[in-house]
Amino acid sequence: MHLKSEAQDLYAAALGRLSEERTEEIGEQWETRLAWPVLIAAIVSVPSVFLTLFDEPFEMIGHVGLWGASVVLVVETVVLFLVSPKKSTGSGATGGSSCSPR
Repeated sequence: MHLKSEAQDLYAAALGRLSEERTEEIGEQWETRLAWPVLIAAIVSVPSVFLTLFDEPFEMIGHVGLWGASVVLVVETVVLFLVSPKKSTGSGATGGSSCSPR
């Protein structure tokens, strides 16, 4: 049941339905929770790159390590974006439309 309430909090924070203080609290919780997996992914990725330079089976082990590290980093990026208190509503870095005629 605890996992369900955390998922609901993450969903509410992503939609901006929570107060800014609660959103920051949830963000800090997720940042703390993801710290070790991200550190391990960073440590695993370095030898994985070198393992891909060898023949099988080391090459496959390297690729699996890189895919695992990539998944961890993408999940961290998505989760921290979802709980970020300020999200851009415009498109592009400046908030303007990049497809508008001039």
